[in-house]
Amino acid sequence: MCHVLIYDGQNSEFDVKEMATPQQRRPMSFTVKLNEWWCDCGEFQALRLPCAHVMAVYSYSHLDFTMFVSPVYTLHNIFKAYEIQFHPAQNQDYWSPYTGPYFIPNLDLR
Repeated sequence: MCHVLIYDGQNSEFDVKEMATPQQRRPMSFTVKLNEWWCDCGEFQALRLPCAHVMAVYSYSHLDFTMFVSPVYTLHNIFKAYEIQFHPAQNQDYWSPYTGPYFIPNLDLR
């Protein structure tokens, strides 16, 4: 539900408008800067995965979206994360005593 307007094609900057929906009554506009891996919504920067606005730009520009997926998400890196052997937590009796602060939750703020 996005409409892409070229903002600055030479620098890969685009204006993306979300169409109005029943949940969101007025359309919103987002700037996408592909060269900087940046979108106004913040999802692209935070996750290093294309958000809906960036995906709309890819579709509009006929680009391969995998170019802008962080290498962290490659199978090679995922396998590397799990190649180290994990050991189960020991019995709680073997844990050292906790000396940090104790937090009491406020049940009214749930």
